Amino acid sequence: MPKVICIGMPVFNGADYVRQALEALLAQTWRDFRIIALDDGSSDGSYKILESIAKLDQRISIFRNPERTGLIAAWNRVAILAGEVYDAEYFGWYSDHDWVNEVWLEQLYRTLENNPETVLAHSRTTFVDPEQLDFTDEGYSLDTVGEAPLDALRKVTLGFFGAGDAIYGLFRFKALEKIGFLPFELFPDRLVVSQMCLFGEIRNVRQAERFRRNLSPEDYSDVIVKRQLSTLFPSTGQAPGAPLISHSTYLLRKYLEDSSPGADIKSRLLSLIHALFYLQRSSLKFQEQWEQEIQQLHGIEHLRVYKELIMLLYNGQWTPLAHEDQLRLIYFRGLSKELYEKIGEMKTQLSQKKIRVQQVKKALLEKTAQSEKAEKEIIEVYRHPIRFLLKYYSKRFLRLIQ
Repeated sequence: MPKVICIGMPVFNGADYVRQALEALLAQTWRDFRIIALDDGSSDGSYKILESIAKLDQRISIFRNPERTGLIAAWNRVAILAGEVYDAEYFGWYSDHDWVNEVWLEQLYRTLENNPETVLAHSRTTFVDPEQLDFTDEGYSLDTVGEAPLDALRKVTLGFFGAGDAIYGLFRFKALEKIGFLPFELFPDRLVVSQMCLFGEIRNVRQAERFRRNLSPEDYSDVIVKRQLSTLFPSTGQAPGAPLISHSTYLLRKYLEDSSPGADIKSRLLSLIHALFYLQRSSLKFQEQWEQEIQQLHGIEHLRVYKELIMLLYNGQWTPLAHEDQLRLIYFRGLSKELYEKIGEMKTQLSQKKIRVQQVKKALLEKTAQSEKAEKEIIEVYRHPIRFLLKYYSKRFLRLIQ
């Protein structure tokens, strides 16, 4: 039975380019798919254009928000509709001002079909000026095929921090659903793409090509942050306070707040390392903006408990996560006295835990058949008191350093 493929296209005042975007999608060599087009309260005639095209092709379903909800809410709604209306197995987001070559969907679909370990297949991206007069550059070609888990985490964080264009690929819907779609943060595309590597491989498919109309050529500046705040959220009052610090700490906050049972030790560790890698990279990327936002933290409840951690990062009291051969997580200079004493206690306690370590090792081998390398990594967590502390006392750890 053929897999259900859905493409979600939110539209907001896209009348200038939406026709070209849709026509390129409808001209795909792979024709068995559905389009969910959502007009997010446009005022420029976008909805009428969608209606006129939908009359000519039954693959298009149109939805409309009576007033603007913002890009994140609109993107999430088309993804949710893909699951609820079509029970989609594969899903992709599509921009109302870009276009793709005719084999784009076929190449991405066949890649997922032929590689069950791949959770996201994305095309190469070519940047084009607004009037299509100049093909200016090519986006990041993120690919984690064949990478060991830690190497994949490094690549999507420390290496390809700016691989947001991969969001316009084709996802396995269930993996995307586990992430929860787009978070209400700045640069949500980067957060989604980065998290996908925890569920499987990300493949770059060179035969498929997307043409990105480069409407905003600015780099990470106040201009692009203001633009994101105006497009992602329906009003500035709904945007997160200290938005770049909020973005930087999102994955760590998500990890600490996740109370779902059943996750094995290795998966939880990889999630923690991923969050710390991302925090390290973004603290360096946004250091200048952090300086402006640190003063706001006392009034932001969900970030206030992280202030000491953020200050340690900002002041350079941080040992980077860059070791290539083992799970060296993190430590701080100037630890609080209480935390230091706790670590001392654990050093003595660990000598009494040898039997327990062997039991855990045996259970892991029987339950998950970990590779020899993975076994060593897991046992290493028990040997190092700070790693042990981070894994089993992460919430207490944050309370202690406040």
